[in-house]
Amino acid sequence: MLKNLAKKLTNNLGLKVLALLFAIALWIVVVNIDDPVKPAQYTISVTQDNMDYLTSNGKYSETLGGKNTVTFTASAKRSILEKLSNTDFTAVADMEKIEYVEGDGICRVPITITCSKYNSNTVTISSKQQYLDVTVEDLGNVQKKITANTEGTVMNGCALGDVSIVTSNLLKISGPSSVTSQISTVVATINVDGMSSDVTDTVVPVLYDADGNEIDASKLKMNINTVTITAQILNTKDVDLSFQTKGNVASGYTLKGITYSPKKVRIKGETDVLNKVTKITIPDEVLDMSGATEDVETTVDITSYLPDGTSLVLAADAKVEVKVKVEPITTKTFEVDASAFTLENISDEAKAKITEETIEVEITGAESDIKKLSADDITGTVNLQGYGNGEHKVAADIDVDNELYQVKTVRIPVDITVENTENETKALLYLMGYREDSNEIYYFVIDFFNDVTGMSKQSDKLWDVQSKGDKKPSPKKIGEELVTLFKNYMSSFEFAQYIIFLGGVSPTLRVNNEIFEFGIENIKKESLNKLKEGLKEECIKKTYINEKDISEENINEFLKVVHFVITNRDKSEYVKKIILSRYFYSRR
Repeated sequence: MLKNLAKKLTNNLGLKVLALLFAIALWIVVVNIDDPVKPAQYTISVTQDNMDYLTSNGKYSETLGGKNTVTFTASAKRSILEKLSNTDFTAVADMEKIEYVEGDGICRVPITITCSKYNSNTVTISSKQQYLDVTVEDLGNVQKKITANTEGTVMNGCALGDVSIVTSNLLKISGPSSVTSQISTVVATINVDGMSSDVTDTVVPVLYDADGNEIDASKLKMNINTVTITAQILNTKDVDLSFQTKGNVASGYTLKGITYSPKKVRIKGETDVLNKVTKITIPDEVLDMSGATEDVETTVDITSYLPDGTSLVLAADAKVEVKVKVEPITTKTFEVDASAFTLENISDEAKAKITEETIEVEITGAESDIKKLSADDITGTVNLQGYGNGEHKVAADIDVDNELYQVKTVRIPVDITVENTENETKALLYLMGYREDSNEIYYFVIDFFNDVTGMSKQSDKLWDVQSKGDKKPSPKKIGEELVTLFKNYMSSFEFAQYIIFLGGVSPTLRVNNEIFEFGIENIKKESLNKLKEGLKEECIKKTYINEKDISEENINEFLKVVHFVITNRDKSEYVKKIILSRYFYSRR
């Protein structure tokens, strides 16, 4: 059986082998017709490898025109191609294989393309060599200090203080020399708009060229990407400037004044520091006027004279323009009308008048000030206190600005006539014979106005009398007339009696109108208050009374010892009384 089978298999063996080969060939043809090998195009990004090869040699490369892709053809059976995409391929440009192309300044790097999904037997990549075109230039390395800057405006009343970078302020930059060579400054800017307290922020430094244009940093590598900045926000204060001068100008000249601009400056600092600053004083040695005969103009930098812990808000305020004006001194005599002078402190019993129509007034001052002055601008007062009957030359007080002018003493000729001395005579006669202690009075002193003083023989006792002629003075007026007695009361002298001799009083003054010699117990309360008011006001006006003496207590104690006398008698009655008293005295 086996023999029969072997015989069947080997029978016509050649034909059988030929048939088998034909069948295989036919199968291949059929398969190729149904799943043929076809090409397809792909575009992928090129990866640059071994970049440190260039940087280690001080070079920087960049793809030409920014093109970093490659397009190629891959062939495979249709069934395979259907499974492939761009992501199944890689393209690598090895920078160590860079080729320098002479003449055109362009280099190229061969690209190796592989299929990660299938081997080269399954997928065939076109054999044409592809290249990555690049430009190559020197690699630049620079170091720049980062400058802190601000943008925006702080809150009103505040000002910027120190602006500083808290982190490292040294930036290391590498990249194409065509870019790094343009870097002039590096600035980090913090926003302070509307801020009233210190600000801290993290910001990105910006590169600028020499013209202030921002540089594109996309091709550059930097050791730090951000920095931290702190901006100090300070309070402000406007303060005056004060200039002093040193030395004296030349003889015959005067320092007229100092002008400067600005008059005040705005400073900034911590609140506790600013509160202590009232002004900025420039020392006198800055403006030495010794021997000057003309104006001095200069510019003074006030920076070094600012108080510790402060600085100027505006840098422009540091330079102050100063002018010290120097003028010659001149003297001029003015013919002033006599009516421009007021006569003061004339007694009720006296009349006074200036006996000349015009008065010469000699005034010295700066030339410009003298030119501004006219005779109509000059007035004065003449104090006639203490002057009696007759003609007198009395020094006048000229009413001009004493800081601008010097006035030579002016003596005004004044004629004084005392018309009414009757009440003063009565006061004298009263002391002589109408008092219980009249016999004790040995000496009598009379001035030309309204004062009479009695003195004992041993000069150890004084009687002080003020004589007033008004017939119906008000209580307040009586108080005013007591001022001299009060002065004597507060003096170191002790008087036995303080007497005011009155020509009359208003009917509402006394409690009992039948009493003509009395103390304050016979004065109505309301009238007494008015009297005190008048005395106090008059005391305040008088420079010869110490202000501390004008107290309620002193006035009350004084009034307790004042003796009020109303002259209700004719002079003849006073004389008769004296004669009679002396007659009976001599008969003893």
